[in-house]
Amino acid sequence: MGQLPFSYKPVDIEVQQAILPDTVFQAVVRIPCDKQVKQVLANGKKGVLNVGVVLILPEGFELAHSNRISPEIKEKIGNCLFRAIALLKKYSCDRACPWSEI
Repeated sequence: MGQLPFSYKPVDIEVQQAILPDTVFQAVVRIPCDKQVKQVLANGKKGVLNVGVVLILPEGFELAHSNRISPEIKEKIGNCLFRAIALLKKYSCDRACPWSEI
């Protein structure tokens, strides 16, 4: 497992105050970090820092299927990876993408 330098940093989470049943919504997580920090890539060169976040959803909430996500949100997501974490079942997800895309 890699180092987790952000594991104890405070984050800012933005979600809607109220969400209707069967509604797709967006959760924004902001991680305070120096965007000038680089990491060593697989090819040995320095590149943008990859960050990840685990979001645990309340019981009854789950990740929306890709066909339910609006084009606007898909554009914001870009090539970031979202997936359910098997250990925590469908109520959690993680996201990993280059820092420059957050």
